[in-house]
Amino acid sequence: MDLDKYTKSQLLCYLQEICAIIYFQNELSEQDSWLNDRIKDGIWNLDLCEDEEYEKGFKKEGEEE
Repeated sequence: MDLDKYTKSQLLCYLQEICAIIYFQNELSEQDSWLNDRIKDGIWNLDLCEDEEYEKGFKKEGEEE
């Protein structure tokens, strides 16, 4: 996943969007549409949710467990 192609502002915008979707409990079809767009953008990859780093909580190097 190459997040370097996104600015911090773009990533913050995506975060704001997902927070609004959750807060306002958007219809499932709207949630699916948003997620499909992020998959196309390369922001989210389901396969990454099934690896060791995900299970460890994405701890940074040197961060305590």
